[in-house]
Amino acid sequence: MTDDDIYNSVLDIIQSVFKSQTLQLTAATSAKDVLGWDSFKTVEILIAVEDRFGITIRAREIERINNVGDLVRVVAGHSRR
Repeated sequence: MTDDDIYNSVLDIIQSVFKSQTLQLTAATSAKDVLGWDSFKTVEILIAVEDRFGITIRAREIERINNVGDLVRVVAGHSRR
C-alpha cells in the first residue's frame, strides 16, 4: 500500500466519522482546524484507523500525531514492518 493509498483511506475515515464527504482536509489539517473535532472524535478516528489497517497504534505514537499527515506516517510505518 502506498502512502497515497493510506492518505486517501485516512481521509475517507475522517470524513466518515464526521459524516461529511465534503470535509476538506490536507496533511497539515489538525483537530483545531475542524469544527467539532474533540477528543471523542480523535478516539473514534484512531479506532477506525486501527480497524481498517489491522494495526494497533501505541500511546507513544499517538503523542506524536499532530495532524493528518502525522497519522498517515504512523500508519505507513506499521505497514512497512
